[in-house]
Amino acid sequence: MTTQYKNLKDEYNTLHAKVNNLEQYSRRNCAIISGIPESPGERIADNSVLSVANDKLKCDPPLTINDIDRSHRLGKPRGDGRPRPIIAKFWSYRSKATIMRAKATTSGRAVLRESEIFVNDNLTKANMSLLKDAQSLVKLNLLNQAWSYDGKIFIKTLKDER
Repeated sequence: MTTQYKNLKDEYNTLHAKVNNLEQYSRRNCAIISGIPESPGERIADNSVLSVANDKLKCDPPLTINDIDRSHRLGKPRGDGRPRPIIAKFWSYRSKATIMRAKATTSGRAVLRESEIFVNDNLTKANMSLLKDAQSLVKLNLLNQAWSYDGKIFIKTLKDER
C-alpha cells in the first residue's frame, strides 16, 4: 500500500509540474504592466502599453499596434483610486522580448522606478509564489537576488552562484 501511495504521489507531482510548465508556456507572449493611471471609460489598453514601451522605455525597434494581440485591465475597478494592472498579449515572443529587454537596461530600470511603473512576466500562480518566496529570502539577506526571465525563476546566492 505504501509503495502504491508513493507511486501515485510521484505521478501527481510529475503531472502537476507538467501542467504548470504548459500553463507558463501559454503565457509566454504576455506581460503584466502595473502602475499606469487609468483613463475614464478605458476599455482597451493598447495605447497605454505602447506609451510605456516607446515613450518611456524607448524600445528598439519601436512597438506598433500590430505587435499587440490584446490588452486590458485586470479585475474590477478599485475603490481606492489605484490603477489596475494591464495584461498585454503580444502577437510574437519577439515583441514581448523587446519590451522585456528595454526594461532590463540601466536606463529602463531608472525610468520605470521613477514613474513607479512595473513590467513583469505573466507568471503562473505556482511560479509567482516561488518568486515571492525567493524575494522574501533576499530581504532576509539569505539570497543575493531573485528574478524571473521567460517564465522561469532564477536566484543568485550570496556566493554569486546562479
